[in-house]
Amino acid sequence: MFEHSCMKMEKGNLYISLYNGYVKAHATTSKADCQKQVNEIWKGIKSDANVSEKVESLLKEYDAIAKQKKGTLMTFWAKRALKPDTLHQTSAVPDVTTKSSLVEEHACGSVESNPSTSKTEDVGKYKTKVQDELKVDIDLIKSDMVGLYKRKDNGIITKN
Repeated sequence: MFEHSCMKMEKGNLYISLYNGYVKAHATTSKADCQKQVNEIWKGIKSDANVSEKVESLLKEYDAIAKQKKGTLMTFWAKRALKPDTLHQTSAVPDVTTKSSLVEEHACGSVESNPSTSKTEDVGKYKTKVQDELKVDIDLIKSDMVGLYKRKDNGIITKN
């Protein structure tokens, strides 16, 4: 009797392992559909004498599928990382990290005061009204900051 209950427990663990392996290999499939598929597979192999060997071979197959999908995903992201990011290339907003970069940009004239000459309008084929409005606001704030830094450097205003 004890041996029979151990066999049932082992088969239960095998089923759970089979289910988990299947779900891992078919991550985009719903768990209900996975369970239906695993039930069909389990019906075919549960009465075999070498059920643990069959489950082990299926688990290896499912593990290979999962690793192949992960490899494909990693390759996709690696290729994506190597491509130049088009969003940063078309951006009309320069980096605002230091005071000196702001002053240099203002001196070179890269801070645009006219919103109609935005680089994104020339490059992009889609109208981005809200983004363009925000860029105009950012450019205005940047030019104000450049003016404040120049006044501060000239001693016109104090730190307070």
